[in-house]
Amino acid sequence: MPIPNPCGENRHKITIVMTTDPGNVADGDRLWDSYFAYLENGHGQSLIAYTLTKGPESVNPFDPRSPVTDRTIYTLDECYPTGPDITRHWEQLAQEWEDFPEALAWAQRPGTQTVILQDGLVVHSLWHADETT
Repeated sequence: MPIPNPCGENRHKITIVMTTDPGNVADGDRLWDSYFAYLENGHGQSLIAYTLTKGPESVNPFDPRSPVTDRTIYTLDECYPTGPDITRHWEQLAQEWEDFPEALAWAQRPGTQTVILQDGLVVHSLWHADETT
């Protein structure tokens, strides 16, 4: 029997995409590790799913064989039951995560571009996990 998709249609997501210069990567890695530890330690009560991906920026983002630049892309994807859960998470984060001010400053450094989808509604979702895998 298939396992239901934990972040299927009508769930709410926050997606953050940050592209940054090489000089910002070490600080970014430390901040993302700190954020993950914060979530692992019981914060983010309404959080359904969390994923952070990191990789090189491509010269041509539409060509997977394109050469890469020296810049790094981070993509954060979090799933919540409702939009207000996302708002509560931001409020809790600002109050409790000790690296929150530094993370905001890092995201606005010169050489970093940040795009945030604050409350995206999952419209389509595929899930291929089942109990046998």
